[in-house]
Amino acid sequence: MVFFSLTTAAQLAALLIGVIFIVVLFEQYWQAKRGSSLTQGSSQRFDASKPAKLAMTLLCTLIFLIAFLIPFLQLIYWTALNFRQDFDARYIDFVTNSLMIASMTTLFIAFLAIIIAWIKRQYPDKSTKLMTTLANLGYVVPGTVLAVGIFIPIAWLDNQMIAFGITSQQVLSGSVIVMLLALSTRFMTVSFQPVDRQLQRLTVNQEAAAKLLSDSPYQRWRHVMLPVLSPGVLTALLMGFVEVMKEMPITLMTRRQGWDTLAVRVFEMTSEGMWGRAALPSLLIVLVGLLPVWILLRQSDKHS
Repeated sequence: MVFFSLTTAAQLAALLIGVIFIVVLFEQYWQAKRGSSLTQGSSQRFDASKPAKLAMTLLCTLIFLIAFLIPFLQLIYWTALNFRQDFDARYIDFVTNSLMIASMTTLFIAFLAIIIAWIKRQYPDKSTKLMTTLANLGYVVPGTVLAVGIFIPIAWLDNQMIAFGITSQQVLSGSVIVMLLALSTRFMTVSFQPVDRQLQRLTVNQEAAAKLLSDSPYQRWRHVMLPVLSPGVLTALLMGFVEVMKEMPITLMTRRQGWDTLAVRVFEMTSEGMWGRAALPSLLIVLVGLLPVWILLRQSDKHS
């Protein structure tokens, strides 16, 4: 028997968010307490013996086999068995929808990440720190809980618009705007962290020199800030793209009826116990996720 209750869902979501918020506050307090001792310490290179090196290599290889290679080969095998049965024109829509929402969300959160990181740098006070923490809290909240928290007020707003005669049907629920808002809230920290780390590399002297050499803020951003931020922005775009591509709960709960992505297709097949038919969309998600990893590795090799 399936039980549906938005009120109960909201209560459970609020409880989980409260617990998460307390854990985050405790984690920040603990980091602040240990921060001074960590900065005073010095790191030393660990020179392992040959047996230890061999053991670590075998352990890493075993983790790679169990966590990636064996499941990846299994997906290829299942895809080969079910390709003719499962592949049809719908997959064009699955891929298109996945790429569209991932691209839109990634660009949006990267833009917001630059703004938030810049505000954090320019105004390093307690209120800015609190704002930054709240903006990045969505990643530790389960996608289902976040979707419930956004769906309920949006549904209420839709009902109010219908009651006042503004619209004759729901226009916000199931729209791309709501999905974009929910996904951006969920994955803001994925884009913020690399942008913030890259911006911290900009020294005060470099910033002062940029102000002297450039007449306008636009020129300073174009010739100084963007070159400094570009590696972090690239990382933010790639990591955000992968995260959105594989996100299922938020997409499932905020999409309109019939608007499916690869992640939703995986959920539909696995919920019916059709593991073999879930292999093709799963494999496509994995392949899309490998491309950013390859790009990041190439960027790392260039900078090393």
